[in-house]
Amino acid sequence: MASVQASVEPPLVFVGRLTEADAVDLQHYHGLVVFRPAIRWAARVGITLAAALGIGWSFIWYVGFVSWYVAAWFFVVWACLVVFLPLGRRGATRRHYRKHEADYLETEVSLGTEGLAVRNERLSSSFGWELVGLILDTPKGMLFCSDGMAALFWLPRRLFEGNRRHLQISQLATSKGVRIRRVS
Repeated sequence: MASVQASVEPPLVFVGRLTEADAVDLQHYHGLVVFRPAIRWAARVGITLAAALGIGWSFIWYVGFVSWYVAAWFFVVWACLVVFLPLGRRGATRRHYRKHEADYLETEVSLGTEGLAVRNERLSSSFGWELVGLILDTPKGMLFCSDGMAALFWLPRRLFEGNRRHLQISQLATSKGVRIRRVS
């Protein structure tokens, strides 16, 4: 099977405006980068253990109605932290987008062999590939992060569906020594 090589002579240019769904995806995947799996699992286990200890403590020290009341309270707190906290973050992101929709400007992102450039009517920034520490390749798009895991910019999947730009970005980033982590 022949290998397909994509050449990136002129810079790859992407122009677009983030949608509400893009803002939610960016927030979600950036959370996955910042809070690594070990931290997320430790938080879930810690919250669950705290709830279990609280329920066990209520059964040991209290009798009757009070123990069921305290046990139910610990269960509700556990459910809120484990189940509803991620939903709340998504909702907060949606509310922020709707309130500040005018701040999400049409932006041009250029990826070239020399570096990257991000431009819109309020911002013009260029930097070299050495400042990009990680590219998170997700089913919804590509998140470019700095070495400190700060989100630099988000390229939604719709910008490179039906063309070879995804492959070109991957090859360009790999040639510049940028880690690419695929997330499903």
